[in-house]
Amino acid sequence: MKQIALLFVAIAFAISAEAQEKNKEFKRSDIEFGLGMTFGADNNLYNNGGIGPYLRFEYRYNLKSIPIDLGFQTARSVLKISSDTDDNNKVDTDFIISNYHFFKKHNFDLYGGIGAGLVDFDYFGGSVRVGAKMVKHLNLTLEYMLLQQEDSHAVIALGFFF
Repeated sequence: MKQIALLFVAIAFAISAEAQEKNKEFKRSDIEFGLGMTFGADNNLYNNGGIGPYLRFEYRYNLKSIPIDLGFQTARSVLKISSDTDDNNKVDTDFIISNYHFFKKHNFDLYGGIGAGLVDFDYFGGSVRVGAKMVKHLNLTLEYMLLQQEDSHAVIALGFFF
């Protein structure tokens, strides 16, 4: 009788250890710092646009029951419209974002998302994006900022999250 009780205790211990290991993989929130490049346009004529720097900070809250995260993103884009440095356009965005994770395997995760919020504390804008989280801490994102006509731009960024 003791051996059967000991067997049940060992099985229960193994099951609880496995359940805790699975919960360890799930992170409730992520903080990300990202750097990238902007591809600006001069009134949506991409022949005059140039490449500029992009800096991003993002906080995301991951929902456990569904593959969605919600968060806040603040970013600065520098759009190089012409060769004259006075003509560069800095764009600050503060967006509320949401991502839907449609493919997740081991250390690889694909997602698509949208965002909306304030641009330069002056007017509203939005964004659409797709991305891939890789090797537990890297996030590659392709994003298009839907802002005023002269400020809309594409971004490719690599972020580090923890």
